[in-house]
Amino acid sequence: MPTWCHMFNSTLIGAARVWFDELPSESIDGYKDLKAAFLAYFMQQKKYVKDPVKIHNIKQRDEKTIEEFMERFKMETGRIKGAPECMRISRFMHGVNNPELTKRLNEHVLKTMEEMMIATIAFIRGELAAAGKKNRSRIMEGARPVKAARFRAEV
Repeated sequence: MPTWCHMFNSTLIGAARVWFDELPSESIDGYKDLKAAFLAYFMQQKKYVKDPVKIHNIKQRDEKTIEEFMERFKMETGRIKGAPECMRISRFMHGVNNPELTKRLNEHVLKTMEEMMIATIAFIRGELAAAGKKNRSRIMEGARPVKAARFRAEV
């Protein structure tokens, strides 16, 4: 194996390192051989394409947030080819387990997934703002006036 291969070997991690270590001795004579062997081995692990009907299995899990569901939905539907936009929109609307968001999305059905994601993000921001306001008002209801000098000393 050429010297550059030995140096290159030290930069590899994970599956690439295992693959490289298992190459037969003197099987690589140059960069072209290395590239061809690498592609031949790793190209068989192409991203698989799911059947569009599988889109109906994507649902928000009980313990997951809406943001986590959005990310999973994007990732899962990225593997699904041939699903019309209206099917994706419908599945997202029915996959969310937040009744308020579902109601809002059904009041005015959007025409693209991009619009759906923007509306969902706006809903999340509204919920966070409302939660923050509730927490602030709850804190303020039970708070006693604090002297500024005492407050600074504690910080």
